[in-house]
Amino acid sequence: MVEAHSSQADRSAAVCNSKRYAAIVGVNDYSESGIGNVSFCMADAEAFYEALLTYCEYDPGCVVLFSDGSHKDTEKLLRSNILAAVSDMSTRATKEDSILFFRTTLTSRGTWS
Repeated sequence: MVEAHSSQADRSAAVCNSKRYAAIVGVNDYSESGIGNVSFCMADAEAFYEALLTYCEYDPGCVVLFSDGSHKDTEKLLRSNILAAVSDMSTRATKEDSILFFRTTLTSRGTWS
């Protein structure tokens, strides 16, 4: 019988070696759906993106921002692009990694989600 014990240092090293992926979505423009425009969804998504990079020290290469704003890092806000980003993260992630999906939009009934 072989017994393996992991020390605190071993667990800390595993956490440090793991990657954290994130896809962040914020939409203000609902004019095509007849709802009109809303406020703050895009700004909330962009602020969350900046917080992950600045305070949580996410790797910028592992975080994708989708918004209808003018942030310098925003990707084109298309359903297919969002699904492709999540699929890519799922493919790249190992069991030690994490994937975060953040969405601030309106539901089809015009309520916040």
